[in-house]
Amino acid sequence: MKKKKLRAAGVDDSPNWVALTVEQILLGSCGYELDQARSEFSSYERAGIFEKGPVWTECWHALGLSRLIKDPSKISVPEKSWPKLVTFAETHDEAFRLFHEIVDGYSKSGTRLPVPAQEAIMYFSKLGSRPPKKKGRPPNVGVWARNHMIHHVGRMLSNQHGMHLTRNQATLPDDFGDQVEPTVAASDIVYHVLNTQTNILDFGTIQNILTNEKIGEKYQSIRFMWIDSLFD
Repeated sequence: MKKKKLRAAGVDDSPNWVALTVEQILLGSCGYELDQARSEFSSYERAGIFEKGPVWTECWHALGLSRLIKDPSKISVPEKSWPKLVTFAETHDEAFRLFHEIVDGYSKSGTRLPVPAQEAIMYFSKLGSRPPKKKGRPPNVGVWARNHMIHHVGRMLSNQHGMHLTRNQATLPDDFGDQVEPTVAASDIVYHVLNTQTNILDFGTIQNILTNEKIGEKYQSIRFMWIDSLFD
């Protein structure tokens, strides 16, 4: 049976469908969680996730890449990750562009490239420096990145702080069947953090994205890539 979607918030809906205010979040002793979500959002924004696609982000996590704070134009690549980066670049156009962005950063900073990167440049030059042919229809990068970020921050708050993902989970009836004062849900924090930057989604849509199994599975697959990279 198909899972029923959560409704979007309306004018006369119950508090389940209206995000708590920032003041209510702070009164709920979740100021640290709010700041943590803001910091995580900013770090992803610096990485460039909102301008890139899923393959680019998969590479970023799987290879343990990071931008240097003192020189954001340069992307740091762990020595063990260079061969994998080259392999990705050979088969995906987004990874190909990421590879050249990394190489450009090294070149501008005067840093010597590792041997695998030098060999890859020679190989790609023989191909005319053209990216691999795209396979299938690419996703809408903005929508994909937004959904990925919502799941990332929501699950981070849920896993690290035991928060419910959505408002309908966090507002439960008491023993007498009456609604109790709602606790802060991850969706409350995601709503304020995301819309501070983009102002594009209502609260109900964020809740729907957080409970979308297909989007969640895609997020988890990329997350597992990052975890695996820590043990390579």
